[in-house]
Amino acid sequence: MNFRIETIAYPSDFANTYFLIDDLRVIIVDPGSDGSSLAALISNRGWKPLAMLLTHGHFDHINGAEFLQKAYRIPVYVHQADVIMLDNARLNGAEMFQFAGDYAIEPTPFYSDETIQIADIAIATIHTPFHTPGSVCYYLKEQKVLFTGDTLFKGSIGRSDLPLGSFRTINSSLAKLQTLPGDITIYPGHGPKSTIGKELEFNRYFKLR
Repeated sequence: MNFRIETIAYPSDFANTYFLIDDLRVIIVDPGSDGSSLAALISNRGWKPLAMLLTHGHFDHINGAEFLQKAYRIPVYVHQADVIMLDNARLNGAEMFQFAGDYAIEPTPFYSDETIQIADIAIATIHTPFHTPGSVCYYLKEQKVLFTGDTLFKGSIGRSDLPLGSFRTINSSLAKLQTLPGDITIYPGHGPKSTIGKELEFNRYFKLR
């Protein structure tokens, strides 16, 4: 699968939604925007969704998943440890922003550091718990791409003080990313992209370890 990546961040306080596009086939990462709006975009582009990947279970990353799953009957991959968050508005954070948050998503769960095969693309999962217990990064080695969710941002990292977060696992999670090649492009859950090399050099959270 030779793909390009498009990013949607709407509204601005929601997560980046990423589309991995190969011809008309598309894999969706973190469908946080309104599902009907995402479906309209997919329809307008003539894309054929294959699957959704959730980096974790917070509502701003999963808000459109239920709608898209019902519309396209595609699997929604999420780490087993975050499945409990999907239909729980307190745990997924929707309650804080007065969203319903009880999403009826049928997940396809996986466990730590498994590889997911979607069509002809292998996607490695790197379990990075601290923001949530099931936070993961999705690594496409051949393409030198890493979707980091709220584990790693340009110049920062995600919070660990939300329900189910754990400050104690930050260092072990970042250590996994520290071993990756520096030329890997990271696509975070919020904000602009970066590279592993730049984050190792400039991100203070790596320097504090």
